[in-house]
Amino acid sequence: MRDHAKFTIEHLSGESLTPELMVITRTMEGEDEITLCCLAVPFNEDKEKHDILFGIGKKFYQEQKVTMAVILASEAWMASRSINDTSPPVQPRHDPNRKEHIIVVGSGLQEHQRLLIATPIRRNEKNEMVLDGEPKEIPTAKFPLLEWFWRGFFAAVLPRP
Repeated sequence: MRDHAKFTIEHLSGESLTPELMVITRTMEGEDEITLCCLAVPFNEDKEKHDILFGIGKKFYQEQKVTMAVILASEAWMASRSINDTSPPVQPRHDPNRKEHIIVVGSGLQEHQRLLIATPIRRNEKNEMVLDGEPKEIPTAKFPLLEWFWRGFFAAVLPRP
């Protein structure tokens, strides 16, 4: 996953990053396969993201692909708050102190198989993305958006919440 984050940042150019979902599967013969899904569809609103990731997860289950991990690379707003902050919680995109990042986040089947790598970016005078700091790794980070892939994957055997 660190290699994918490094590759994504090294090839960053232009005004936007098309979100990508990398799905790592294993065949019954024990061979690993990687499928890269470029999400060149509307991917801004929560419902759009949930529906797309749920559908991809469901498709991998239907194709009987034994999924080991998923990795999402995307632009994202991130915001942090102090422990003493009493203002009402808001999504990062609505937080006045938000910062733009390129994130690469991975999730496996087990809780300890999670990692978020966030690299801060800013916009230049042409509105192009440029690096604005060093990547930060957050091990075992929960990233609710990826859960929609797993919900889709297991939808055939588990009831939908």
